[in-house]
Amino acid sequence: MRQRLNLILLGVKDVRQAVEFYKALGWKRSKSGSEEFVLFDLGGIAAPV
Repeated sequence: MRQRLNLILLGVKDVRQAVEFYKALGWKRSKSGSEEFVLFDLGGIAAPV
């Protein structure tokens, strides 16, 4: 069976700083989430920060 990665969860100290870092890489922030839980849509993979 082939395994697939669907979700990457990152625990960070400063969510806003992490969001800015990943946005600078070109990641698009999803409309889902909140100030404490941010999702990025990576084309089939959800990356919460």
